[in-house]
This record gives sequence, structure tokens and C-alpha cells, in this order.
Amino acid sequence: MVSKRAAAIVGPTPETLYWAIEHPCPWRKPLDKSLAMGAFRDLRALRELSLAIAENRIESGIALHPRTRQNDGSAVLGFFVAEVEQTYDGRDYIEHSCGSCPANSAKANGGWAGCYGWLPLWRSDAADDFTESEFYKPHLLHHLVDQAIFQTVSQTEFSRIFMPTKLGWYGMWMKTPWNSEQITLGLKILREVLQEPRTTSPEFQTPSPLNGERTIEKNLLALIDALTLAADANLPIHFELCPAGFSDGATWSLPSHCGRCRAQRTEKICPTCGIHGDLQPARRRRVLGLRPYMRLAEIIGAEATEELAARYRNRAENMKDGL
Repeated sequence: MVSKRAAAIVGPTPETLYWAIEHPCPWRKPLDKSLAMGAFRDLRALRELSLAIAENRIESGIALHPRTRQNDGSAVLGFFVAEVEQTYDGRDYIEHSCGSCPANSAKANGGWAGCYGWLPLWRSDAADDFTESEFYKPHLLHHLVDQAIFQTVSQTEFSRIFMPTKLGWYGMWMKTPWNSEQITLGLKILREVLQEPRTTSPEFQTPSPLNGERTIEKNLLALIDALTLAADANLPIHFELCPAGFSDGATWSLPSHCGRCRAQRTEKICPTCGIHGDLQPARRRRVLGLRPYMRLAEIIGAEATEELAARYRNRAENMKDGL
């Protein structure tokens, strides 16, 4: 697949929870150190194609990014459907593999690659000029999880099933994969979070530029569906929490953080989980970007890109109006 023209976030990147249900897969690498991040890397293009088909975002063989319909002046992003299908051995094989997979939580709606997901804690007021100290403040979801824990279970019981941490959010993902007891309590906590009136706030409902129009609420609902499936099918579900960082479009910088709970940290003793040591220094990585999306103007030309986007926007508007 084309990678040199891949799009990328420039500015702050949010703390992100990655999850994946463990099950044999023709495309996932079984020996990945992190099954959650591994599934994200291996299956992201397939999942984005699945969402584009479900949301009717395909125009002339090109899957367009959800923000295309906003016509907000941003570069038009997309990818070639045939190219992604070929990467995963063709549509017939995709439908056979994902359609029969017991770990596919999107199967009921005809979706593919529902065995993994990610939950970026994007802030509604995030901007390129955010300082690091502003971006690393606790997110609303951190507080809602703490409140839900308090209303659902005693601190003693929570610490027995998960891990004791200053913010319960970080304690939930430290023991992975989850066992049946963790899944049961985790479902209660997340469902309690969604009952909280503050989930209607912009910080919870603003779509993330990292994954189209999916809000924190939608990503939480997807995680709840996956946990329910994992419980019913008796399948392990893995997690990995990645700290917030900053991207210049080519390099992704992560701050120093705790290797145990993954919270941002500079002290010898972690103020979140209390461990002495295991301080991970600040590091830089290659940007993951918005793959498989690419800047279409650099692939098919600016004029063809604008014509394609205009046709799609017109079709989307007619569909909205019921024409």
C-alpha cells in the first residue's frame, strides 16, 4: 500500500486505550508483544474499509474520510478500496474470515475486524498550541470512571480485581488479558459511566480527528460490545494504554511515563500506581499517522480530488434530505 503520502496528525495526540480479543486470525501476528497494539497495526486498514462501506463513504472506488463531508477546508483524505482488499486477500476471503470469526464484535452488522478497537481520549478544546501541561491534565473520562467505581464496588474489591491506583482508570488496564471477573466488573463500571449526564459534554461528544466521527461515547459502546462478546465466547481480551504525546507529522514524541500503569510521570516513585522504578524515559517514534488514509491530491491530482469530494458531498446531502 502507498505509505509516502499517508496523512498524519500534527500537534497533540491523546492518551489512547487499545484493546483486542485474542483469537487466531489470518492477518494478525500471533507473537506480537502487545496483542492490542499489534491488532491495531495489522487490521486498521481493514476496519477503516469496513466503516467506509457501512457509512456509504465510497466514491468511484475510493473510500473517503468522514470529515470530507464537512467541507471545512482540510485536505481531502482517502484510500483505494481495491488496494486494501488486495492486501487482505480479496473481499471474498475477508467476508469468509471475518464473517465466521467468533471474535468479531462487528459481525452482527456485517462489519469486519471487530476483534480490536481503540479509544482516544481527545479533548474538545485541543489545539496545536496546547502546552504539554494542559494536554496531560486528567480527562473527563478519568473522573467519570473514578465516580463509577465508587458507585459500583468497594475500593477493597476493586483493588483485588484490578489494581489500586490514584485514578482508577489506570488500575483497570494493568492486568491483561482480563479474566471473567474483570470483564464482569469492567462492564458494570463502563455502563455506569454512560449513565452519567456529563457524557453529553463536548469533551465526550466531539468527534476525534484521529478516527473520523467516532466520539468517546461511540468508542466506549464498541468496547462494551467487545467485552460482552468476550464474556459470552469465553475469549481473552487484551489492553494497552498509550500516553498522550505530540506529533510533528513525521515523529511522534511520548513523554516520560510509568512502565507499569502508563500514566505520565517524572518521579522515581509513580504518583499514580506507587511503584518504585520502572520509569520509562521520554522517547520518539515514527508517526503511525491516519493510515490507510492518504492525501488524495498527491495521488490523483488536486482537480480530480475536488471533483470527487464534490460528488460525494452532493450525494451525502441528498441522502440526508431523503432524495
